[in-house]
Amino acid sequence: MSDLRKQIAKRLRMLRQAKEWTLEECARSLSNISSETITPSRYGNWEQGIRTPKLEQFVELGTLFGKPPAYIAGLTNNDGNAPEAGNYIIPKPTTISTRLGQLDLAQADDSLAISLELLASLGLDRNKVLLIRAIDSSMTGLIERGDRVLIDLSVSSVTRDDLFAILVGDRIQLRWIRQPVTGGYLVQAEDRNNYPDQSLSASELSNLTILGRAVIITQIR
Repeated sequence: MSDLRKQIAKRLRMLRQAKEWTLEECARSLSNISSETITPSRYGNWEQGIRTPKLEQFVELGTLFGKPPAYIAGLTNNDGNAPEAGNYIIPKPTTISTRLGQLDLAQADDSLAISLELLASLGLDRNKVLLIRAIDSSMTGLIERGDRVLIDLSVSSVTRDDLFAILVGDRIQLRWIRQPVTGGYLVQAEDRNNYPDQSLSASELSNLTILGRAVIITQIR
């Protein structure tokens, strides 16, 4: 067994034990965020160094345990808890898991570190936030091109009128989703002259890939 494979196995076992999970509990939790089902025996093989996770699964393991994927893969000893940075995170996963599988995020941004205390005060999970750049003028007046927006990835269903990040192709669009009293849903930009409103039924809305809701908007002046 190579030294790297031993390191991966050791860290996976240590991270699971720190959660006080059985193999079954760990495999089930990972399967919930993975693009495929992970069985306890498969996870056990990783811990024994018999097999190693696929490349994209290190990203999912990072999400599961709240650690950098590179640390789990044995490529760095920085587990993200360095004392000087322990109170902040840079919320930039380069890929995320969706119902469409693993997706690359060209709009993900790492220009801001976010206080863990601030996230806690907002009720946000540090492992379920994403910072993106606005890349068009559809939300001009509220969000300008180049502004950074923090997305809460834990909220992907519409239960009230709110501002959401919607995946369209390989781009993330920011739109209001509102529920008119007449029924259905209304998807709206701020610049409604160039980006007209779209009326959707509940079934049409369910076909959208909603990544999460916008919780913080930073302005570039």
